[in-house]
Amino acid sequence: MAGMLYQVQACLQVSPKLLHQIEVTCEEPSPNAHAHTAVAAARTDQQRAVSQTFQILYRNEEVVLEDVFSFKVHLVIDANKLVESLERAGLQLLVELHFSESSDTSPQTNTAPMQLVSSRTLKLHFSPLR
Repeated sequence: MAGMLYQVQACLQVSPKLLHQIEVTCEEPSPNAHAHTAVAAARTDQQRAVSQTFQILYRNEEVVLEDVFSFKVHLVIDANKLVESLERAGLQLLVELHFSESSDTSPQTNTAPMQLVSSRTLKLHFSPLR
C-alpha cells in the first residue's frame, strides 16, 4: 500500500521547575466509530499520545480520527497558593503532525518512520476559582 501516511502526536508539558508526573492513556475505540483503514492503531509511547497512522490518497481528503487520550498530571503544589501554583506549572499541550511517503513498516511498531511537518503549542489555563 503506497501513499502518504500521517499521524498526530500530542504530549503535555509541565514546567521542569515543578515536581510532577504525567500519565497518558489511550481509550478503546467506540464500537460505532467511523470505519476507515488505519495502517497502525492509536497508542501511547512513554508520555506521548500517538494517533492511529492513516493514509491520505487524494488532495483535500478528510479522515475522521476518533482516538481518545487522557492526560493526568500529578503536581506537588502549595494548597495555600493554589492559583499561583497552577500558573507556575505552565501547562502546555504540544500537538504535532507527522508524515511519511513510505509504506515500509517496521515489524516492531507496525509504523513507518515519520517526519515532523507541523506543530502547535497550546497554553492551558486553569482557574480553580471559576
